[in-house]
Amino acid sequence: MNFRYVSMIIGVLASWSGGCDKAGVYPLGREKDAVVACAAQTTWVRSVEGATEVLVVGVTDLDDPALEIGDGSVCFTLARVQHDSSTRVLLGALAVRGGGFEVTFGHENAFDYEPDLKVLRRKGAHRIDFEIPTRHDVDLRRDGVGLVVAFDGEARRFTPIGEVIARLDPAAADPEAPGGAKDIFRLFNLPMFTSQARVATFGSGGMTTYVNNATTFNGLVSGEFIVSLESLFSPTAHFDYVDFQDLGGIVIRGLQLTKSDTAGNGMMEGILDVDFFRPDDGETPFLRVAIDYGDLEVRNGVAAGGFYTMTYGDQEHVVGYEIATDEDLTNILPIEEGVP
Repeated sequence: MNFRYVSMIIGVLASWSGGCDKAGVYPLGREKDAVVACAAQTTWVRSVEGATEVLVVGVTDLDDPALEIGDGSVCFTLARVQHDSSTRVLLGALAVRGGGFEVTFGHENAFDYEPDLKVLRRKGAHRIDFEIPTRHDVDLRRDGVGLVVAFDGEARRFTPIGEVIARLDPAAADPEAPGGAKDIFRLFNLPMFTSQARVATFGSGGMTTYVNNATTFNGLVSGEFIVSLESLFSPTAHFDYVDFQDLGGIVIRGLQLTKSDTAGNGMMEGILDVDFFRPDDGETPFLRVAIDYGDLEVRNGVAAGGFYTMTYGDQEHVVGYEIATDEDLTNILPIEEGVP
């Protein structure tokens, strides 16, 4: 769960006020999770003004994508995460069509960060299932180590996420240094945002749908996370990450808990273990980080005080709660790098 929104507790307010309509959250026959894991993939990122764009595409050799794709189709997920954590995720498929490539999108997941609204007024994360899938011509070409994607009339240059992971600097004593503790946290947070946008009603009163109803969501690449809410009267939110990998090279494990009162005020608990892999790491992570939430305070369902404790190697860093809505990766992924 993202540490600004402890939306599970919000359901208590909704159920007591009668303001939460749980009907239609998952219409009959609609899958709760539209993601099919894309184990054979490459993950790419770029910075744009005010946001980070993410691309997960189901080919491993982009020097000759037609050879890899053949006559079928592969996953193609395009996401944009704003610095304040507002997120859009388009889930689709890439296929060869008439000598070129075509992307078909069937779903869009969206989450808007709305800290000034009461929780019962927040829309929360939601999914739009396109009645008629949208189709887009797309061109892919390698540009050095990067990938240029021409899509909807705009050429975008993406960097392999493994190259960005390699820019992290676990030896940096200053958490503000490029690649230091704050950038490590921001890079870890990126797949947290892309995944939370897929949890229907996340950040709103509608989260009561998860009371005594643990729901499993697939990682875009592998693994899963399980969402549940224990008790309406003493609400405890559970986000359990099991070898969870939404973006290639970042693997998350552990249980996150939020304990609060019915006004959405309380504390978080739990430790998440995060492994970062560079392209040449094999099965040995470049960096292993433990992130402890035991000192994070929430008020009105959002992070409002305290800090995260990050431990890796022989270092320990304390990072203030404000980093949860400061998802700016330009220290290690400059905007100009994303321009062809």
